[in-house]
Amino acid sequence: MSLHVFEPVSLADWHGGRCLAREGLMVELGTIGFVGIDLTRSPADRGRILAMQYSDGVLHRESALWVHTGLHTPPLAEQIDIAREVPREDLVVIGGQQVTSLERTALDLLIHREDHAIEYICALVRAGTSVGNIEKLATRRSLGRIVRARAILSQLPRDLGVARPSPSQ
Repeated sequence: MSLHVFEPVSLADWHGGRCLAREGLMVELGTIGFVGIDLTRSPADRGRILAMQYSDGVLHRESALWVHTGLHTPPLAEQIDIAREVPREDLVVIGGQQVTSLERTALDLLIHREDHAIEYICALVRAGTSVGNIEKLATRRSLGRIVRARAILSQLPRDLGVARPSPSQ
């Protein structure tokens, strides 16, 4: 165990780690264990954390979502998502870790996690992509269930997820 990465051994350790995660002090990351929230403030920080164990893989779906946005989802506590094959143009390196691009991450989540995809796409838009860019990638890729993903994307407002100034500003 180091100062900020806690690898539980006993049931009591797991309980303690989950209590700290519930309090917002740590995040649970698959086989890594619990990581101090102060080590996960930026995409580069999050990429470095996962590169400790997964530097030879490409992160996608919820794992890539977390690296890009910091949004921690329940599946991330169980496992880190490693992609088998991803075209080079759909990859970025963040903190020394290969991760699917914002657009490819959104597309993968729309295909595989449709029930939460709109929330995830909003977070990815705030991280720097747009519905239009995701839609462009969807037209260039032939993935399973891509037709449904394209249909959903065509119905989304172009400004989905874009932060709007408050009326008082």
